[in-house]
Amino acid sequence: MSRDLQALPPDVTLVLHHSGDDVPPWALPNLQTALAKARVAYRLHDLAHDPALPALDGVTAVLCLTNDLSAPAAALPRIGRYLSGGGGWAQLYPARHPAFDEVLGIVPPERFAAAVAAGHQGGGLHFPGMALPSFQGLSLPERQTISHQGLGLQPVYEAQIIATTIGGKPLAWRHAVGQGCTVYWDSIALTEQRCAGLIIETLQCICAVSVLPVANAGVVQIDDFPAPLGGTLPDVVQAAYPGMDADQFYSQVWYPDLKRLGRRHGLDYSCYVTFSYALPGASDHILAHEAASQTFAAIRQHGAAELGLHGFDHRYLKLGPFDGEPAMRAALARAREAWGRAGLGAMPNSYVPPGNEYDATGLAALGAVFPEITTLCGVFNGRRDKPEQNRDFGPEPWRPALLAMPRVTAGHECRDEVQFDAMSQIASLGLWTHFLHADDVADIPGRGVAGYDKRNPAARPWRTRGGQTGLLDQLGQIFTTVRRRAPWLQFTSTSGAAPRLQRHLESRWHVGRDGPHLTIAGPRGGVLRLRLNGRPWRHLATREGVRLLDESSAEDYTLYCLELTGDRATLTLSEHGPMGRVSRRLRDRIGQASGARNRPSPASVTRAAKPS
Repeated sequence: MSRDLQALPPDVTLVLHHSGDDVPPWALPNLQTALAKARVAYRLHDLAHDPALPALDGVTAVLCLTNDLSAPAAALPRIGRYLSGGGGWAQLYPARHPAFDEVLGIVPPERFAAAVAAGHQGGGLHFPGMALPSFQGLSLPERQTISHQGLGLQPVYEAQIIATTIGGKPLAWRHAVGQGCTVYWDSIALTEQRCAGLIIETLQCICAVSVLPVANAGVVQIDDFPAPLGGTLPDVVQAAYPGMDADQFYSQVWYPDLKRLGRRHGLDYSCYVTFSYALPGASDHILAHEAASQTFAAIRQHGAAELGLHGFDHRYLKLGPFDGEPAMRAALARAREAWGRAGLGAMPNSYVPPGNEYDATGLAALGAVFPEITTLCGVFNGRRDKPEQNRDFGPEPWRPALLAMPRVTAGHECRDEVQFDAMSQIASLGLWTHFLHADDVADIPGRGVAGYDKRNPAARPWRTRGGQTGLLDQLGQIFTTVRRRAPWLQFTSTSGAAPRLQRHLESRWHVGRDGPHLTIAGPRGGVLRLRLNGRPWRHLATREGVRLLDESSAEDYTLYCLELTGDRATLTLSEHGPMGRVSRRLRDRIGQASGARNRPSPASVTRAAKPS
């Protein structure tokens, strides 16, 4: 390197917003949270307070979150020069200004309105190409997405379509501008918390070079196991195991099957203990009975990655179910006593709240009785009227000494929304948190009733039987999907993932560029994803101070996953892969002859419909 790392300007993303526009108020905080979790350095500029576009020197990408482009339009010549020189611009919210049409790859409405094909479905999400690699080929059904509320714009023929509705209507596209490019989202979907991964991969899509640290951890948790699981099994399960009661099935079939599945995929489960489902005030002889449940014997026989606390009983740890903190402490004290009686080993260091509900009083009681607990695992995207069910990753707001590590996906069923949410979390944070229940198999809809809100909506058997895929194989498909799309992801226990997450959120990274040289400073053992788009970088020529975990490529980018072996790495970028120099010369000659601009062209490119 010709200059010291600290003298090199870091990559900075400029976020443009307008505090007086009609963009929903939660959109900007969600965007800022997504960037912070991905360790993206950014600068915020409010066009309402200062309509002049700031200097773009040192800005690697612009993220525009406003539906009013009148102020940026005044600086369009400067924006054009910035993009032609290799910059990137992403319009994250539907907006149109006629001056921006060419830059954003939009066909003026008066030119295509009469030619728009009828019958396009307006809902859902589909990702037909490779521009957003974590989402390639995935679809999200209409019932699982908000209304796009787009402007119904049509991309130019040269644009690369990166997202559509289920019916094929373009929602997002990438458009080349000289050595740079833009991405336009004709949807408000990116305002939603669950779409953080789409924001991050959109950012990677417009940067010639992007370096994003990741936590690199995958966790699969089982709630209410071991526990005194009773109830009845559905006929579709009972028929395969005549004479077995529910406790026997979960202990002798379900859990051993899960362990074998986990070994095939290189993962294990963190299990969360419930001792009783009896009413408050039950006598201690019930405690001894619950500890003797066969599910506890199954844990002793087959093991688990670790055990955590779900509670003595299944009451929510909040005022209402309990009449005060003393009652909460008493219930938690019974759980601590039961833990010792059951011989479960060291006291737990993580807690899953029953029903994913709790309050500040409950957490105070938890800290008093279980000071060993340092990680709280609720849910990421639950009911909007319950703040504890919409936790993000980081210090728990009601008790900052606890690390909140909420679960993003759930269940055995390999549904589209599970795959989407898992990959969005991995794309934004490099972490996947998933949980399931033993009795998911028993939660089936009534005859003739839609099962959208059920955990076994298709009334599947446990193992594949009679031509119907069982829940066990469905869960295996989830694991296969995550393994295939994120082969670098390190599966671990909750107590193994928590320090990785903590280190990721607190770590300091610095990326410096000097021509084709890239220097990265970060924590030893830190993991990052490096994407090199074809403007002009395509490959790593040399690398020092890193270990390669994974490499994948499309026609116009290469994606690496690297681990720092020290606290500093030096990389050299090159566009000269096999036949690279020859292909570049041919591309330049063709471009000079035709006057055409170079443009992104991934292997499975999808083009916009040519206007008539």
